[in-house]
Amino acid sequence: MLPEIYPAKIELDVNGLPFAPDYDDRYFSRESGLAETRHVFLQGNQLPTAWQHKEYFVIGETGFGTGLNFLATWQAWSNDPERCSTLHYISVEKHPIPKQLLAELLTQWPELATLSAELLQKYPPVLSGFHQLSFANHRIHLTLCFAEAESALQELVAEVDAWYLDGFTPTKNAAMWSPALFRAIAEHSKPSTTLATFTVAGQVRRDLQAAGFACEKRLGFGQKREMLTAQLKQPAMKANTAAWFSLPKLESQTKTATVIGAGIAGCQIAYALAVRGWQVYLLERHAGISREASGNRAGVLSPKMTAEPDWGEHFYRQAFLYAVRQLNQLAANPSLEWQASGALQLNHNASELKRWQALQKRDLPQDFLQLLEAGAASDLAGIELNLGGSYFPQGGYLYPKSLCAILVQHPNIHLQTQTEALQLQQTPAGTWQVFKQNQQLISINLRRNGAHLTTPPFQC
Repeated sequence: MLPEIYPAKIELDVNGLPFAPDYDDRYFSRESGLAETRHVFLQGNQLPTAWQHKEYFVIGETGFGTGLNFLATWQAWSNDPERCSTLHYISVEKHPIPKQLLAELLTQWPELATLSAELLQKYPPVLSGFHQLSFANHRIHLTLCFAEAESALQELVAEVDAWYLDGFTPTKNAAMWSPALFRAIAEHSKPSTTLATFTVAGQVRRDLQAAGFACEKRLGFGQKREMLTAQLKQPAMKANTAAWFSLPKLESQTKTATVIGAGIAGCQIAYALAVRGWQVYLLERHAGISREASGNRAGVLSPKMTAEPDWGEHFYRQAFLYAVRQLNQLAANPSLEWQASGALQLNHNASELKRWQALQKRDLPQDFLQLLEAGAASDLAGIELNLGGSYFPQGGYLYPKSLCAILVQHPNIHLQTQTEALQLQQTPAGTWQVFKQNQQLISINLRRNGAHLTTPPFQC
């Protein structure tokens, strides 16, 4: 399990630039942080050329900091007419900058203001874990790994095309430049993966070479005479047995899927595939969507917390934050019945009180959780309460069916109701057939925008 983290400690120098006293180092160049990013990381990895005409491109970064590298990369991707279809950006940060301070720091780059505003709208609280954010109509995916770098890479499943190594200088932050970390980077790289960094320290070069990278010094930026680029020449040995959570490799380029059941789980799965370009056939045995538990008139959205952080809590709070981001993104649709009212869990028994007292010792961020005494809880609720509790300011309540109705409107989702799937059978060709009663093969009858389409017996 990823350990808890704490926010960055930042001071501003006489020029208003961020400085980390714990590491005695700056976040970026005095001359121009944005120009440095473009020179070292974009040009150092031959971007945008390297991603052009590709379906997917994956960038990995050690040290998210102010997010400047991500924003500059997003800007370059947006301005490139030959860009890849989908850009995945994975960044590790042990000491995230809190949202309010980050907003102040990002004002230094007015040309990135629109992108910065979108990042800040979805930026998570300072909580350890992997935070999944999406932008540009789901064509840019940002995974923020709030964790120590080596621990994060142990949990990560990814094959990276280009790396940005942007931790504090090796003499001040050795953990970000360790041989173990470089081996982990190589293990998460493809053949010919590139890498760029501002440092040319001899130990860094030697350890990268030991991990399989061929290194080259290049002209540096500003006061730094040289920088370093590298390319993986000797792919790392990887385990023969895939982890249980590894994604299966597609044997066919035909991106079709069937999802059985149009409750909130089925609709979310269908939508997640649809925004990634899949054609999804959603089968529902009832006459409409959300006819069972997902049809409840209201559901409260709040995470499940535990006295001590464990895997369960990490899962629930990450899911909670992801759900809040999705709901806020869809809130422009007037059909969505979502009330971001906050959620208050009262200490209604001894167990809840004990958990609440333990949470007080963990110093969790206020924009995620506020631990209130009875008086403050009463003021918040607007009614007299004789109990304190846990208040989640981002929580609220939702009519689940309204969310499902919006999700299934995606043009890649084809909903067929009154179709009960009872059996799956794989064909010799590796596709799957779906059967209903009496071994009858299901046919898909699609109706969208007034057009009627009948397909052959369904298989995917």
